Amino acid sequence: LLLTLLLLHPLGTAWPRWRALLGGLAGAVALLVVAYAGWNAYQFDIAHTRIAVRDLQAPVRVVQLSDAHIGHHRGQAYLQRLVAAINMQQPDIVVITGDLLDSNAALRTGALAPLAALDAPAYYVDGNHEGYIDRAAALAAIAATGVHVLHDQEVRVAGLRLLGLDYMRADDSTLDLHPSADPRTIRSTVRQSAPRG
Repeated sequence: LLLTLLLLHPLGTAWPRWRALLGGLAGAVALLVVAYAGWNAYQFDIAHTRIAVRDLQAPVRVVQLSDAHIGHHRGQAYLQRLVAAINMQQPDIVVITGDLLDSNAALRTGALAPLAALDAPAYYVDGNHEGYIDRAAALAAIAATGVHVLHDQEVRVAGLRLLGLDYMRADDSTLDLHPSADPRTIRSTVRQSAPRG
């Protein structure tokens, strides 16, 4: 609303009789923008990428889900839509890479139940938003749906080596707008876990 008023202010100054009309127009534009933003918050995109993996014996279809932010605004119905979209991709593996939850509202009974309907094995690592809520309860609720919660663990599935790390900084030099209290970095942890030989 403020930006619209700033844009329309010169017109109101030049033509004082139009001020009421321009004020109403500013309000209408602001309402349209808010309505579009609300609608857009419930949409999601599906992107397809091919990645060559050396020594992989057969193609593997992996679906990555990130930043669903289930909580007060997005709930069980939104998660059902996500799970249906994931299942339509016929994945071999699902990886959920953080910020699945956005508030303790996601811990209500049944809110995460749609995850149990995933047609493929699912693996989860937390993001910064899980740190803003009851993290232990969140991870337990996710695990109760059958999703494998990884804590600095490596699993081998479908010929792939998955390394699931707790939320931490990427490295010591990259600016991180969502810093972690974990003193480790992804770079140092992956370097330590790299196979020798």
